[in-house]
Amino acid sequence: MQLKSVHVQNFRSVEDSGKFSVESSTCLVGKNEAGKTAVLQAIAGLNPHPATPFAYEVERDYPKRFLARYRERHPDRDAVIATTEWELTSETKLEVEAEFGPESLTGDIVTVLRIYNSSHSQWLLPINEERVLSFLISNWPAPIKWSSVYERVRRGFMPCCAGWSVA
Repeated sequence: MQLKSVHVQNFRSVEDSGKFSVESSTCLVGKNEAGKTAVLQAIAGLNPHPATPFAYEVERDYPKRFLARYRERHPDRDAVIATTEWELTSETKLEVEAEFGPESLTGDIVTVLRIYNSSHSQWLLPINEERVLSFLISNWPAPIKWSSVYERVRRGFMPCCAGWSVA
């Protein structure tokens, strides 16, 4: 996968960076204290190296001027910190299709995001749910009734919605 875009928000001095493209060579330019390092730290927190562990903390990392109103500003779920879009390589697409069947992907872009109070990143995959389920059922060792599996998915046994699967 190749990183294509980044959007950082609600992290230290960065209230909202706006979505920006990332190329093979990208330069962050800004005045001192503008948030360049904060952007890089927010991105690094998506998948920190074991030698340099990093965990987002609301009290330390959420913009200080809004900290007292955190729950008011984010009543339904914790604040998003970083959202990245990654383009799947041909090799990765072949690996996915080998595991989940032909035409299991509906696109080339995977979104990876991180929110406060979560120990892992959330992945949004462009999955064709019906094709994946059909493939998995047809390759399952024991017979499974299609409607049973499909209903469990729709009721939330596996988190899916509107053509996107979140793992």
